[in-house]
Amino acid sequence: MLDAVINQYKYTSLAELNAILKQYNVVADMGKEDSRIYKNKGLTFRMLDENGNKVGVPIKASSIYSQPTLKNLEKKFEENKLKRLPDMKQLKSAIDWVMVKPPRSIDEFVKALEKEKIAVVLRRSENGKIYGLTYIDYRTKAVFNGSDLGKEYSAKAIIEKCAREIIKQQATKLEIPKQLPLLGNEKHNFSLDYDFQKEHANNLNLQLEKAIELVMRPIEEYDQIPYELKKEQERKKKRHST
Repeated sequence: MLDAVINQYKYTSLAELNAILKQYNVVADMGKEDSRIYKNKGLTFRMLDENGNKVGVPIKASSIYSQPTLKNLEKKFEENKLKRLPDMKQLKSAIDWVMVKPPRSIDEFVKALEKEKIAVVLRRSENGKIYGLTYIDYRTKAVFNGSDLGKEYSAKAIIEKCAREIIKQQATKLEIPKQLPLLGNEKHNFSLDYDFQKEHANNLNLQLEKAIELVMRPIEEYDQIPYELKKEQERKKKRHST
């Protein structure tokens, strides 16, 4: 599995490589910054448990037959920057298709792209806040951070689009006029009761914050299973049922 991932996928950093490896409960580890292995630019591979914790004995990259050392991986990082460029358009088109009608949550966004054979890895801070997205396209074996595709594919942009969709749907249920500015930034040539407009404007930020909280609800564990493994599980279930 390790050699297949390293040789077949197009990643441009250790973080992007780990986004793929973690789908298979493996991580490439440089150790802590004050560790000997980190200072010597060493690399080990570790197994992860179901909670993402490192388990078992670390295996040195240099002891693996294919020699996936940091030095050799850095060469691949540079090669893959060019190799993955032709795959960018297809990935962006898939995301654009999903966002024609934005999902109501990151969970739905992940599931929608999974149907397109694309995994979305959520990058979170220590307090659990999502600060980035990494897309793994199983069709082309290309890996991109959202910001590499363009700011409209970043975590911030996707989350805000989903939040706006929630607000729009709530506005429709409350029968608020369609021309009402959802984000309060647009200029309009219509007249509404001034007090109503003012009250609505004061509530916009609060509405957006609440909508973002709904969007960022954590996804379920089974959504972390790689697409390829899911398909294999489905095939096994069909075989047992026949």
